[in-house]
Amino acid sequence: MKIFYIKLTQKNEVFYITKFKASELKNKINFHFREPYSDAADDIEKYEEYIEKLRKKGIEINADDEGVQRRIQIARINKIKKYLEEQDESFFPASVVLTADISKYESFEKIYSRMEEKDFGEVDLPDDIMFQIVDGQHRLAGLFISDKIDQENFEIPAVLLFNATNHTCAKVFTDINGNQTPVNRSGIYDLFDLINDKDENSNKIKTLHLLCKKLNNDPDSPLFNHIKMLGIGSGAISQAFFIQYLGEALKSANLSYSNSQEIYDHLFIYLKCFQRIFKTQWPVIENKEMNNMDEFEEYKAYLLKTLNKDINNNNQSRDYSNYVLKVAKSQLLKTNGFGAVMMLFPYVYKQVEEANYNKYIKLLNRLDNKIDWATDEILIQGTGKKNQKKMLEKMLDILNINN
Repeated sequence: MKIFYIKLTQKNEVFYITKFKASELKNKINFHFREPYSDAADDIEKYEEYIEKLRKKGIEINADDEGVQRRIQIARINKIKKYLEEQDESFFPASVVLTADISKYESFEKIYSRMEEKDFGEVDLPDDIMFQIVDGQHRLAGLFISDKIDQENFEIPAVLLFNATNHTCAKVFTDINGNQTPVNRSGIYDLFDLINDKDENSNKIKTLHLLCKKLNNDPDSPLFNHIKMLGIGSGAISQAFFIQYLGEALKSANLSYSNSQEIYDHLFIYLKCFQRIFKTQWPVIENKEMNNMDEFEEYKAYLLKTLNKDINNNNQSRDYSNYVLKVAKSQLLKTNGFGAVMMLFPYVYKQVEEANYNKYIKLLNRLDNKIDWATDEILIQGTGKKNQKKMLEKMLDILNINN
């Protein structure tokens, strides 16, 4: 196997940047997983079942007491396979990291010593050379189980280490996987502004992102400036949370992604009704209403006493949000409350069927004075979908809608 290489030196380590065709690499990868704690017969039987599942997919793998890899997640490689097969523009620009033990190849050891003297070049690797994976096993396994990829022409960028010790492999693995900060899902979704993809799933995510962005940016929206679009900063809910729950709600409502304006109209009216019904517990308000609403007398007193701010200061919407969320402790626009509200949407949508404010408010008004989003026992018992579903059931009961 002939490869072209570029030599890099970092501190005391020398490694090489190269590329392989997937077809060349497929039978030269030693997939393994770290398993130093499996003396019990039951444990051995379980990982043997796991090995057999991968073998049926065409991946040979073995347990290794001194290996550095985690177990390959079968669901993850299936997802990678689907990504490769269903998206025309799918590719892997990031390098995998491989190592090879060449100590048994006496003739190649001499060739390798000459490689170390050059910054770049080409070299013939031994025909029976095998590579251990330091990083990138899921990408490679997902590629290798794909039956629709032209592996002859699919090139894989690689960083190659020769005769790396277990210490070096473990250090590289932990540096790559232990010291990276996971990318916030909200930031990932926000990048769909820049993506023009024909893939159906990508288009769905982009639609959800654009709906989220419009609701956050529209000054008349009940969610104006209240979504953390990048997952950080001010706001009550994150874009990732909103997109997850909106996607589930649209699926339950059987709403087509092809008409995003219709979806927006329904969501806008639906959420605006909650804002109107629960005026003091929804932390977004319209400035023009602020001075004329008796319900905000307590908030006015809070501003003057605690923050020494007048009700007409420029940041009143932000101050009011802070008051409702952190002082009054309303859950309505936090994950507990808003999750339940989004779960309710498909049920209400099927009742009204058209984006008509009067129809929505007539139905949702039944919730008025029936729920306190700061003190309700369901909301203060805990967090997560279990509690959200309990709140959903309570609202369905009040609205007299069959679950």
